[in-house]
Amino acid sequence: PSALTMGIVSALGRHGYGVNGPNGYEDFIQTDAAINHGNSGGALVDGEGRLIGINTWIASSSGGSEGIGFAVPINMARYAMDRLINGGKVTRGFLGVRLQDVDANLAKSFNLPNQSGALVSDVSTNTPAKKAGIKSGDVIVEFNGKEIADANSLQLMVSECAPGTEATVKLIRDGLARTITVTLGERQAESANNQNESNDSNPDNSKADALDGVTVTDLDSQTREQMKIPDEIKGAFVTDVDPDSNSAEAGLKQGDVIVEINRQPVNNASDAVKLCKQAKDDQILLKVWHRSDTLSGTRYLGVDNTKKEPKQK
Repeated sequence: PSALTMGIVSALGRHGYGVNGPNGYEDFIQTDAAINHGNSGGALVDGEGRLIGINTWIASSSGGSEGIGFAVPINMARYAMDRLINGGKVTRGFLGVRLQDVDANLAKSFNLPNQSGALVSDVSTNTPAKKAGIKSGDVIVEFNGKEIADANSLQLMVSECAPGTEATVKLIRDGLARTITVTLGERQAESANNQNESNDSNPDNSKADALDGVTVTDLDSQTREQMKIPDEIKGAFVTDVDPDSNSAEAGLKQGDVIVEINRQPVNNASDAVKLCKQAKDDQILLKVWHRSDTLSGTRYLGVDNTKKEPKQK
């Protein structure tokens, strides 16, 4: 016998749950139709019986079927099916960049008209993006003529292109729009793990207030080894962030390495102090190296430079 449950589709394009790992492709249809062990992996159909998705998982406090369900869109599932049938495996296009969404602070710092697009926070060496001339700080706004809403939408578009595809990328760099052509590579497991896509300390400047509520120090060999910071990363190591500070609100965390301030390189704690004192605009743009579990890379943070200093503790 067969069974059917009913519900409504309450959202599209849901992502960021890490269901398929930190670099998994997520573009879920959200529904309150019950999904359980009996119909997970089954069909999600519309009112006319047309297949629109494949049920995947449910967010439930009890582990039962009550809760919010998520399904993979059928076009996304069809792409994987076609690749398996025609090539025997699922191959995905690879750009070779680390991406992040554009928030209001970053849009202001990069002089962008809105918050649409995917900000390139890092470009890996010997990758299609590097060869095509894409740079850290570029904001990709179109891919093959389609507008980019955020980092996840660009990742999905690239992943659904066959390796070797020649793609047109429209981006904004230093406030100016430009279009480049890139030949996509093939995403490998080791490449996915690297995406989303040494100095001794000086006792005279080992600690300093680089930003309000932030304490930094020079990177020494012991810190590099303990925090697994690559030798090529230069900057100021963040030892403490006041939770009430503007930097904490922007996302700066203890253990981060500040590598740029307002697009200027930071080699040590002294550079961080100097560049922050020189910053007069309402926004301070930080580029930081960050490690999260097994993933690491750089990202941009827009820090409000207008609020009062945090309370002293």
